[in-house]
Amino acid sequence: MPQISLDDFKVSVSLTDLKSSDIDWRMNSFFKMVGAVFDESSNSFTFEKPPNMKNLHQILVDTKTFFDEKGYAVTFDQESENLLSRTSKTSLDFDKAKVDGMEIKELENIDLELPDFFQRTLYDYQKQSVKHLSEIGNAANFSVPGSGKTTLSYAAYSILKNKGIVDKILVVSPRSAFVPWEDEFLGCFGCEPNKVRLDGSRADSHIDSDTQNKELILCTYQLPLNHQYAVSRFLEKNKVLMILDESHNIKNMEGKIANSLLELSASATRRFILSGTPMPNNWEDIWTQFNFLWPIIEILDKKFVFRDFTRIRQDLGHYTDTINPLFTRITKKALGLKPPRFEERFVPMSRIQQRIYDAIELKIKQEIEHLHEESITESIQMDKWRKARMIRLIQTASNPALLKKTDTEFNLDPISDEGLNISELIEQYAELDEFPPKLQEAVLKAKELLDQNEKVIIWTNFRYNIDTLKKLFEKMGITPLWVDGRVPKDESEDIEYNREKMIQDFKEDPKPRVFIATPASCAESVSLHMYKEKTVCKNAIYVDRTYNAGQYMQSLDRIHRIGMDPNTQVTYWLFMSQNTFDERIHKKLGKKIDNMYDLLNEDLRVIDLDVTETVLPSKEISDHFNDLKESLNLK
Repeated sequence: MPQISLDDFKVSVSLTDLKSSDIDWRMNSFFKMVGAVFDESSNSFTFEKPPNMKNLHQILVDTKTFFDEKGYAVTFDQESENLLSRTSKTSLDFDKAKVDGMEIKELENIDLELPDFFQRTLYDYQKQSVKHLSEIGNAANFSVPGSGKTTLSYAAYSILKNKGIVDKILVVSPRSAFVPWEDEFLGCFGCEPNKVRLDGSRADSHIDSDTQNKELILCTYQLPLNHQYAVSRFLEKNKVLMILDESHNIKNMEGKIANSLLELSASATRRFILSGTPMPNNWEDIWTQFNFLWPIIEILDKKFVFRDFTRIRQDLGHYTDTINPLFTRITKKALGLKPPRFEERFVPMSRIQQRIYDAIELKIKQEIEHLHEESITESIQMDKWRKARMIRLIQTASNPALLKKTDTEFNLDPISDEGLNISELIEQYAELDEFPPKLQEAVLKAKELLDQNEKVIIWTNFRYNIDTLKKLFEKMGITPLWVDGRVPKDESEDIEYNREKMIQDFKEDPKPRVFIATPASCAESVSLHMYKEKTVCKNAIYVDRTYNAGQYMQSLDRIHRIGMDPNTQVTYWLFMSQNTFDERIHKKLGKKIDNMYDLLNEDLRVIDLDVTETVLPSKEISDHFNDLKESLNLK
């Protein structure tokens, strides 16, 4: 009789009543498929590498099914029985979570008791989310950026900790979120967290020791992928609340990081997912996120079934009914903040900048008119070509010096009175002591705000623009703080100055300061508006923008967030080069942002997250390119 035993993740299948001759190729193939090898000395199959908890359950079920079909009665040891019964309990817990989740979402007045050691005062609109997170077992919070999702999570954790359910938190997040989680711990509990940051340089053995006496464990999305077994052991040995912050990072169903977290999820005692900006886009994006919350039982069907079903867009009511009870969200309207003010500034280009812009616009127009799209066989190549043309116009309208590395793309006939071609004009511009008028005007506006004792943020998508802005400020005797991809992320990278310190210096300095950043480096999980319960920044200047509406919106929310005085007026200054592609992007972004804010103020039933797309989908690139053609008066 086959005996299945489980000892510290090590599975063995003892074939006590079977002879070696009974072990045919089918049995060998089966066990090889599930990762086990036959050991003749013990007459058993063993796993060379311990499987994760989710796979472990499936292996036990598949093994029993295999032997049942061959007519062998299979027995389980106590550990194996416990695992199988745990799965059955999970299924019952999920059924209860669906009922409880909807009941909580329908409550108007929330009676919430928080432990004495939780020191934050919650807003009424936050209490429903905390009750939901703490009572249904494993839940999502899709509240808008700036609504206090970190506080909500700590409040729910305090309830679970007080009940003895969990006593540690593992936060998986972008590195930029580490400081907010640490700072908010102090605000919520009145003491510094007993914490550790885990990075990819650690050995598996160190993870065990580093987390032993820590309550708050912070790691990036990459670490569980690199150290899956060590993280799995940590989760199994402790009572851990595992939180995915900015959970849209695992929306890719086929992503390695997503799959590593799915395999780990069953080992956590409790699980939360947090994400901020909802954008209905693609049903597939939610599969990984909700299966992380409720692993093993596959609440949204197997991957291929879910994908096929949602792609043909049949009745999705079943999936909607499944996920609706599992999330809550706080709308932008609920925050009670004064709507931000947008100030548009259209700036004429200089004479030489205008010549370069006109020449490049003409060149792109000629390329499009003579383009045979069928000559570019792969759509990826076509997308790259289209994006490059749009970026070139954005760069020229912002600062022609950005084109210096790409000027060979534009080998045109002479276009100036001096007989210079466009490449020579670009080279000349880069060497001139000329600063683009748009950047000059932005710096003057920043200086005006500084003189009014105000802090200000300047956003640009280009590193070279940061260098240019720094030079302009230095001419005025002002030393700005700045962050882009060149600035290391934190102290673990062994450098003197890093992003965290730049951000903290900006917020903590009582004097007015300028902070220059790229949205890619600071748009997500960074708060720039408050320090010690006081509003420190309510002004942001944009010197250039792309079509990336999600990233743009994230940057807007860095200073328009919960905790501000409801009467505080946040102002965004939008600088655009006159009669350029800037104006097309402004118009397009305006429509998209209006739609997104409408979504943020709706209690959506189904939410799919697409917050910071760095790689635009092909359809969206095509739409933007059509916008470019329209701006060039092309059909």
